[in-house]
Amino acid sequence: MRFTFLSWLLVLVCAAFAVTIGYSHFRFSNYAETRAEQIMSARLMDLLEQLDSADKYVKTLESITDISAIERTRAMAEFIRLTPELINDEEALAGFFNDLSIKELYLTDKNGEIVFGYPEKKEDLSQIADETALRECLATSGKELSLRPNSGIAAGGMQYVARHRADQPGLLILGFQGPREARAKAALSFGYLSRHYKLGESGRIVAFKDGALLGNDIPPFPTDDLMSHPLDVARKTTLGDSEYFTYAIRRNGYRLVGLLPVEELRESSQAALYPVLITNGILFACIFLLVFYLLHKLVIANISRINSSLRKITQGNLDVRIEGHDAPPEFRKLSSCINSMVDALQTYDKHSEESNRRELNLARTIQGTIIPNTFPAFPLHTEFDLYATCRQAKIVGGGFYDYFLLGDEYLCFMVADVSGTGVPAALFVLHSMSIIRELAHSGATPIDLVTKANMTLCEKRFVDMYMSLFYGVLEIHTGKLVFVNAGPPQALLQHKGGKFQPMEMSSGMELGRVPNATYATCNCQLVSGDRLFLYTKGAVQATAPDQATFGEERLHDAINSVTTRSISEVPRRVSAAHRKFTKGSEQSHDITMLALEYIGKKHEIADTTVPADQPEQATQFVNTHLETVFAAPVAMQELDHVVLRVLSALPKEFQVQLHMDYDEDVAEVRLTYQAPPFNPLLQLSDLHANRIDYALTDEGNNMITLWKKLS
Repeated sequence: MRFTFLSWLLVLVCAAFAVTIGYSHFRFSNYAETRAEQIMSARLMDLLEQLDSADKYVKTLESITDISAIERTRAMAEFIRLTPELINDEEALAGFFNDLSIKELYLTDKNGEIVFGYPEKKEDLSQIADETALRECLATSGKELSLRPNSGIAAGGMQYVARHRADQPGLLILGFQGPREARAKAALSFGYLSRHYKLGESGRIVAFKDGALLGNDIPPFPTDDLMSHPLDVARKTTLGDSEYFTYAIRRNGYRLVGLLPVEELRESSQAALYPVLITNGILFACIFLLVFYLLHKLVIANISRINSSLRKITQGNLDVRIEGHDAPPEFRKLSSCINSMVDALQTYDKHSEESNRRELNLARTIQGTIIPNTFPAFPLHTEFDLYATCRQAKIVGGGFYDYFLLGDEYLCFMVADVSGTGVPAALFVLHSMSIIRELAHSGATPIDLVTKANMTLCEKRFVDMYMSLFYGVLEIHTGKLVFVNAGPPQALLQHKGGKFQPMEMSSGMELGRVPNATYATCNCQLVSGDRLFLYTKGAVQATAPDQATFGEERLHDAINSVTTRSISEVPRRVSAAHRKFTKGSEQSHDITMLALEYIGKKHEIADTTVPADQPEQATQFVNTHLETVFAAPVAMQELDHVVLRVLSALPKEFQVQLHMDYDEDVAEVRLTYQAPPFNPLLQLSDLHANRIDYALTDEGNNMITLWKKLS
């Protein structure tokens, strides 16, 4: 009987397998075509959506460009009205062209005849743009007209704006050609967008816009038949020497046709069919009944029992326990894990608060460790004074500051505010500081540093995190400040004897948002006594119990009330004002502040009079003063030699006034004598000075000035 059962089972399996072969072949062929149609339809629709969005974006860009172009045309019309001689000044015109990004300029009289053109004059209006539209603009009072060859992502060429002249009857026509608009259209073109929508290995998409073929990739077969292809229907079409599975859609003037070689579709169907047929046959003949029995007895029954218990647990009954003593080992282990999970849920509330507290402590530790807090920051540099503070909120945010030296010539400093809170924000701060320091020590300029840091943070960005940044580099010896600001303005400047005022600066996008964001370099010359105050948004968003915010006005009042010369008093005064305003309320933002005062180098001045026949008195006077600033002996000897040679070249009866202006780096020595013009430098050579000049003063005296580096 067992043999008979096995025989009949074998016959049934063979019959089922034969039926499966025929049915699977039929289904896979239909499935391959249906699937290809679905994929082609979905990808063509996605590409069409991209093209529609690109057209909308480009039209918005063109609208913005039109507004900007009209405004610049109005400005140019007013300039010509106020200064009619402008059109005869080619140099001035070139300056206006550069400032307003103008490419062409034309003036007509009241009859529409072109009377002036720059850089060259056209014969008539038809050589510029649509003559009918221009003459209609001329005939309509107050009308302003913007013309371009076409619009959308296929647009190109010049854009012309026409309006009535402000100085006399006629038209002013300006031509613009914006490289940014051209680059945007290139990035949104069909050729660029279609690269992301491949059909199989050798399939392609052919696109038409208003009957014109799009893209530079011309198919190797005539495309006329594709224009008449039925829409939203897949069919097989012979094009050239090959047969394709095609599908077409149309909307908003676009017609997209997807082409997939039938041979590729057939090979794909067959490749997928063979392993599936073998697998289905084996599973159908050998495993189906056995697996069903085993699953039902050993798995399904136990899963049903566990699901019943889990349903009660999800409804909030945490007293349920799953008993699995008679189940297989795997289900006994699963039952034990679920029981442990229920126990853990019961104690979760107790541990969650402690876990949050540990995370906040870790974030504070990370933030407190990486931010420098030793003041004075650089005791050996008396040219500047710096003080900073970062007061953390209850939920630690990402406010931080940093400062460091590049050699002895430059001070780098920054104030930044990172979005987000907790450990992720603290780690983002650590990551950002390491990137900025590495770029700074590599010699990157401020603009290069901020640009490269933005690209790096965008490539390796934390989820939904970005950073506003003020980064500055101070040339210690001159007071020249070069800085870049990314994010909302956050800097105030106080000139000596004045009040803190917002700094004039250009601000770019926060770091970590857009990879190709652009930034601007700003410059500021600091003199002795000037002060700079940087802060994050927490300094103005401190909240009182009645939900009122501290605001910019209270911040200005606080820092402008500082009377002491200590720069550390500026952040301290703001912190005191915060405490008084908030009355102990918990704050949601870190408050980071940095104050910098530029002091500059102290110069010493000395004067004396010596006879020309006693040059040793001059050298003794010079050496006595230079020794006080620890000038290098070699530099002093070379300076002595120059002074001796100059005095020795003067007539002995001359009385020479000697003036010195010096510090530890450089000395300026000025020799002045009353006499008819007499330049001893003409008979001297090989003087070891960095610079030496002869001049006659306004009083008619002879003056020789020499400079010498002392270090």
